[in-house]
Amino acid sequence: MQSPPFVRSRLLVLATVGVLTAMSAAAVMAPQPIVGPPIKIGETGAAVADPLVPVPAETPCVVTLYTAGSTTGTFDDYSAHPFNYTPPAGCNGPWNKVVFKADFNVTTGRQYDRTASVWIGGVDVYFGTTQEPSKSRSPSWHVERDVTDLSAVLMGAHPGNAVVYNIYNSTYNGSITGSAELDFYPATPEFPAPRVPDQVLSLGSDPAGNTVSIYTDQTPMTATLTLPTNIDRAYLDVTAEPQSGDEFWYSCFPEPYDLQLNDCGGTAFREAEVSIDGKRAGIVPISGWVYTGGVDPYLWRPIPGVQTLEFEPYRIDITPFAGLLDNGQPHTVMVSVVTGDPTFQNGQNPNYGQQRFDTAATLLLYQDHDATQLTGALTRDTDSGVHPMQQNVANSDGIHYTFGVTSHHTLMTSGYLDTPQGRRDRK
Repeated sequence: MQSPPFVRSRLLVLATVGVLTAMSAAAVMAPQPIVGPPIKIGETGAAVADPLVPVPAETPCVVTLYTAGSTTGTFDDYSAHPFNYTPPAGCNGPWNKVVFKADFNVTTGRQYDRTASVWIGGVDVYFGTTQEPSKSRSPSWHVERDVTDLSAVLMGAHPGNAVVYNIYNSTYNGSITGSAELDFYPATPEFPAPRVPDQVLSLGSDPAGNTVSIYTDQTPMTATLTLPTNIDRAYLDVTAEPQSGDEFWYSCFPEPYDLQLNDCGGTAFREAEVSIDGKRAGIVPISGWVYTGGVDPYLWRPIPGVQTLEFEPYRIDITPFAGLLDNGQPHTVMVSVVTGDPTFQNGQNPNYGQQRFDTAATLLLYQDHDATQLTGALTRDTDSGVHPMQQNVANSDGIHYTFGVTSHHTLMTSGYLDTPQGRRDRK
């Protein structure tokens, strides 16, 4: 992400990945989105096809987080920009819907795509990348995200961070600016409030919020938490963004070809894994996002790839572990990234750079309001483990090679909770 854009040639190599994953952690479906505003014919800035967030037919209460003309909203340096968040006055929850909205612009000139994120109270409310400009085009774009499930955090005042680590000077002279707001739609009889998590906790340590770098094959994201003892349901939202040497992870090579070709290693396979107290609790597929400086920048003018400008977190259901989490003891939640090569060592190619994923992870807890203590147990934890299989084939001419890697990983978990309403199975 921070390196110059370039075209990657794959004339000699075809890298293929096959992944079959079965697990109890299913993605939670979001409401059906609505189509965004029409894209003008001849658009030369950013033509974004991502749908907008559906909202009720009522006027929202708006909280401005920062404006494009402010210090916070001018991203011409390599630092996090702090701001203070205060809930909407006279518009107390519960809310039917809460929507994060942001608008960005990059001036004409030379600038690379940059990672952008916005945080409140340690929790990410936006995570994506920016559009690259050119000497004749200054792209502007709009992003939205449904953050209703984060209402527990948004009900109180918190420090926040707007983060676009940018290099701005006489060479990289495209200036990035942005504004952001939260729109709160009050609950009414016609538009009632949905059930939302009672607690929202970040796995990061920054009280305002920022990503945690997971260096492939080492340094996982880890948090040790003492949680409430009446958790009825639990989910974890994870976004793992490939960065630096892992930006093009889907075209990386196995050893020793990574060194011979001066390219990234670990094969063309990545998988993020979530564990609780050392037990694997979920599998997070790594998305093959292509940023607007990736492969060939001209491919993304004006239409970027899917989710390039706004990543969607992947939600896994860790409710089978609720009986364990309810015991009042500290518990360690960890997110790590594995490759298709068990012998891979990060940084072994000194010319390519560190391979890492910048990660956000948010724990969403629903509590049983009829009890202060729930008991239960994890009754099934069947994990086949990740066992990538490499197929490296040299053609008869000794010049062309085909590299393949396939992984079949099955994870099944289940448990139960004893509640005032009786025993409930959790799968």
